[in-house]
Amino acid sequence: MSILDQQASLMGHKTHRNCGGTILSGPDHLYCDRCNVVVYRDDLVLCESADGWSLHAPGSTDEQIATGDAPYLVSGEGKPSKHDYDAALTVLYRRGL
Repeated sequence: MSILDQQASLMGHKTHRNCGGTILSGPDHLYCDRCNVVVYRDDLVLCESADGWSLHAPGSTDEQIATGDAPYLVSGEGKPSKHDYDAALTVLYRRGL
């Protein structure tokens, strides 16, 4: 069972805020059963700086990140790990994608 599935089982299923469908999780992605939106780990936007890194929702632009209109999902120092990407997907899950 993936980390996302374990967290989903603890939190219950989430509703996709855009269509009302149920958000399901796979080993490296989130999926809405109604509108078929899929978010893969690789779709997350990585922003790196001298201070560290941050992961943002798919489609976030440099301008949105700079102005704070695309808040980070997770952040840290060094390089992000697979666990960091899973944590970012978990935050997206909690926010309803």
